[in-house]
Amino acid sequence: MPGSNMQMRPRPPFRPDQKPYPLGMGGKPMPPFQQHHKREHTFPPDSVEAALPVLYKRRRMGKADVAPVDAWRIMMSLRSGLLAESCWALDVLNVLLFDDQSVAYFGLANLPGLLDLLLEHLRKSLADMFDENDDENNQNKKW
Repeated sequence: MPGSNMQMRPRPPFRPDQKPYPLGMGGKPMPPFQQHHKREHTFPPDSVEAALPVLYKRRRMGKADVAPVDAWRIMMSLRSGLLAESCWALDVLNVLLFDDQSVAYFGLANLPGLLDLLLEHLRKSLADMFDENDDENNQNKKW
């Protein structure tokens, strides 16, 4: 490689066209990186924020840990709109989709309508949380 034995020199402060380099280049050192120190938060001892989580490794659940469940029951539980039924259905789906032996059963070809039902459930949940068009609820809020 020609010129590979040349020594490295500092770059001149101006480009060949006699214009200065942008800020931070051309001999001027960049300002040192300023680290933001993490502040310790002190919460009252009886508050939820002061409670420490209990961290332990949970046993991985598989399809054997969930009773034999019909896919139709999962879909109807999601469609019901009841909180307990929806939570159960999402928990069972999570366990079954995480298990390598049962994940193939949940393809879109085997369960038509499952994806539409999950998206409908997501839309409904988001609308319940963020819907600002509900005039009755907005009139009662004083903030």
